[in-house]
Amino acid sequence: MSPRPRASTGLPSRVMLPAPPGGRPPGSPGKSSLARQLRHEVLETYLRDNVRARRMRADGSYQRLTPGSEPPVDSQALLLARHPGTAGRDD
Repeated sequence: MSPRPRASTGLPSRVMLPAPPGGRPPGSPGKSSLARQLRHEVLETYLRDNVRARRMRADGSYQRLTPGSEPPVDSQALLLARHPGTAGRDD
């Protein structure tokens, strides 16, 4: 049985809204915002992790990474040490 065709709404599939004055939507982070800096710091730290990280193989299984000759980087311990007192906060 073939799927039923979807009913047309008469609206274009993508609606383009005009940009707000100033070019940025309200509440979006600026170039030097704290949110952007923290996001960069967290992503960079997690990508360098070689203690808790795993690599997915072509067959879908995972292989735990080892530090090898590089210094060990434990992203969770490193981020908690950089930002003490923030663990478990919801804000």
